[in-house]
Amino acid sequence: MKEITIVTPLQDGLIARVSKVLGDAGINIENLDAMDVKQFSMVTLTADRYNDALQSLRDAGFDALTEDVVLIHLKDEPGALARVTQRLYEGGIHVRSIRILHRQVGEAMVALSMDRSQEALALIQDLLVSNT
Repeated sequence: MKEITIVTPLQDGLIARVSKVLGDAGINIENLDAMDVKQFSMVTLTADRYNDALQSLRDAGFDALTEDVVLIHLKDEPGALARVTQRLYEGGIHVRSIRILHRQVGEAMVALSMDRSQEALALIQDLLVSNT
């Protein structure tokens, strides 16, 4: 799975502009996170047509970055996320981003972005949903 991230100087209406660009292109946003950190606005999203979304955002003037994300399944219980992140930390893997995408009937789906992807995958192979 691939994520698109846009980081800009702090600005109002960023989500409205991003969603309009993608909507006008007929692209469905599947997941979106947005936040302001100090003087920056950041939007991270996934879309049904990744390549078209990335190109549409870049054509609209956004400095859109891309990153691979790994999906894992966890038990939805206290400490489950801590066990995974500890495993990665002890393996010397830096987790760049983590998002809980879905929780249902005792299970959770989590998206992770990490450095040293091949080494990271070996450490969490038993939890993988997909790494494409």
